[in-house]
Amino acid sequence: MLYRNNKGSGNIDLIFEGVFFIEVPTRIHDILLYEADKIQIEEVIKKYNDVFYPQFNKIYVINSDNKNYFIGCVRYLVQENSLFPLVSSIRENK
Repeated sequence: MLYRNNKGSGNIDLIFEGVFFIEVPTRIHDILLYEADKIQIEEVIKKYNDVFYPQFNKIYVINSDNKNYFIGCVRYLVQENSLFPLVSSIRENK
């Protein structure tokens, strides 16, 4: 999954790999991204009856406008680039 923030002369892309759970709106701004704590992880698992394997996966919190959203994935990357809006920074593994 790719989230892109266009800031003037370039982009800041958040690339989430191995996404297994997502609870994020299509538009967010001024975000704070951090790993969920134990209580937040338990809330997500309880809310969605999902199986969580902490040895392989992480649950992250994306806070925007003082509201928390959750995404479960293997890892995330932050990439700065100057790609055009319709060009993806996600590379295909060959």
